[in-house]
Amino acid sequence: MNLYEVDGTKVDNANRTKGPKALVKKDRMQKGHGGESVYAIQDTFNISSKDSVAWLEMEKNTDYTICTDDAHDGMWKGTGFSFKKENNCIQLNSGNYVKSGKIWYVTNMGNVHTFNLLVGMKYVDLTTQEHLIGTDLHCLRTKSGNCVYKDPIRRVRIEKILAVDKYKVTDCEFVHALWDSIPVQKNKNLDDNNNFWIDKKMLMKKNEYCDAHDSAAIRVHLYHAFIYANVRSLRDGFKPVYSFKKRNQ
Repeated sequence: MNLYEVDGTKVDNANRTKGPKALVKKDRMQKGHGGESVYAIQDTFNISSKDSVAWLEMEKNTDYTICTDDAHDGMWKGTGFSFKKENNCIQLNSGNYVKSGKIWYVTNMGNVHTFNLLVGMKYVDLTTQEHLIGTDLHCLRTKSGNCVYKDPIRRVRIEKILAVDKYKVTDCEFVHALWDSIPVQKNKNLDDNNNFWIDKKMLMKKNEYCDAHDSAAIRVHLYHAFIYANVRSLRDGFKPVYSFKKRNQ
């Protein structure tokens, strides 16, 4: 928290007065890997031009303003998000779905500032500490009878930066991701699980608002989970991981 005078002057030990004060909450920020900045969830992100890369954690269905102190005459561009420019800021809505995307600001001097937008996701830097991995559940006996663990417990350093989902996939997100492959009407020849998702779809409109606190999608076949993962990859600008081949019975 910072304390300010009514005229905007910051209060410190050198200029204390008895007049009215305003208590202002500072932007929550932490340093990430390699000097990158990580900004926690807030409605307005004020980012220094000194940060060439920033990670912005957002919630779904929320309006955000992103400002930088050197964004008057340069150019904004992005993937996965539409936005409008206003002075040295841009305004955007995070949208209905958990996803990631990028916004860039390029100055007249050619300097590039990258904003990684994480909607319903969290930035995780694994490089800051050692991690305990391995297991003592699988003992391999040697000829002498000694126990050797195939994957012994040990501490290791992991040089990885991750962006991970904060919440479980919801019913609404799952239906919208597989919308075109879910039939319009129920069919007695389909199993209960497929008809369950058809019922869900019948209560929705395509691309409508998804409640951030909707129920988690728990009645999902493994095949459909793979399809959803591929849709998420495409939505976030990545190459899908899973491929499928029709096999003759």
